[in-house]
Amino acid sequence: MAAWARQFVSQKKKRWVNAEENIDLDLSYITDRIIAMGFPSEGAAGLYRNPMPMVLKFMKLQHGLDNVKVYNLCSERAYATGAFPHALRVPFDDHNPCAFEQLAPFCDDLDRWLGGHPKRVAAIHCKAGKGRTGLVCAAYLARLALRPSAGVDAPDGVVGATTALAHFAASRTEDGKGVTIPSQIRWVHYWERYLRTGAYRRPAAARAI
Repeated sequence: MAAWARQFVSQKKKRWVNAEENIDLDLSYITDRIIAMGFPSEGAAGLYRNPMPMVLKFMKLQHGLDNVKVYNLCSERAYATGAFPHALRVPFDDHNPCAFEQLAPFCDDLDRWLGGHPKRVAAIHCKAGKGRTGLVCAAYLARLALRPSAGVDAPDGVVGATTALAHFAASRTEDGKGVTIPSQIRWVHYWERYLRTGAYRRPAAARAI
C-alpha cells in the first residue's frame, strides 16, 4: 500500500527502482552526478513520499554516503541536523522562484562540491523534486554550458536556458513537463542573460503566476 501511495504521489516523475534491494524512490538522474528527488521524509509522510531510510540506503549503495551532498530547497520543511553528512539548505517558497541572489552562491557551492572529487554527486530536492529543483538544476546546467567548470561538463545539447530546462524535463519526467511555473522558467532565462551579459532585468514581483 505504501509503495502504491508513493507512486501515485510521484505522478509523471521518473522513479529509481532496485527490486532486489527493495528500493523504489521518486528520484531521477539529471546527469550522472546530479540527482533530483522528492523530499526525504520520516514518519507518516514517508508512506507517500521518499522514506528517509530508503534514501540513505540508496545513497550508500550507489555512491557511498560521504560522496553525496544533499541540497534542500524547501522553506516549509526541514529534517534533523546531521541527517546527511553533507547538506545545505537553500530555502525558497513552493511554486515560486528563489531570490535571484541565491543562484550564484548555489551554483558556486555545487561547483566546488562536484569539482572536489570525480566520485561526488549532488542530490537536490524540494517537496516534489520538480519545480524548485528544476529551476536550480537548469540554472546550473546553463552555467556549465556558458561558463565551463573544471571537472564538470554540461550535458550534450545544453547551450543555455531553454535546452537546460528541456534536459531537466526529459530526465525527470515521463511526459516532458518539468518546470511549469512561468516565474520559475523566467528565472532561468534571466540567469542566462546574467551569465552572458552580467546584467538582468529585475522584475517588480517574484511571486508565482
